[in-house]
Amino acid sequence: VRLENNGGFASVRRALPNSDASAYKGVYVKCKAAMKERDEKKQFLLLAKDAECSRNFGTNFKSAFTVKSADDWEVKLFPFEKCFKKGERMGRPIERGPINVKEVTELGLMILRGEEAQVGNFGLDVEEFGFYV
Repeated sequence: VRLENNGGFASVRRALPNSDASAYKGVYVKCKAAMKERDEKKQFLLLAKDAECSRNFGTNFKSAFTVKSADDWEVKLFPFEKCFKKGERMGRPIERGPINVKEVTELGLMILRGEEAQVGNFGLDVEEFGFYV
């Protein structure tokens, strides 16, 4: 993450054409830090969008997480009922209900500037992600 040229975030996203996730409890990510000393201090974000978010530029749901190790895979769980209750647009809260789990359109990972530890090179190894029951 660099701060030059008004930078300060990096993200990767996967489109899910109107996936109905109502049969699931939430989203999981199996991941680990790419480099022990550097990435164990970083805070990452799981992003989720529903159809309403996709129609409104810059809106999404975010849930923060950290990784403990570069040696062992961790499974991070993000229950819909806890992690995707409040939407935002460009980092600012918006007035709307929780994510519509019947119309999930996108999942992604992000790192944002903020604390000094966030700036600089980073890596997050992801083995898999998806919905869990």
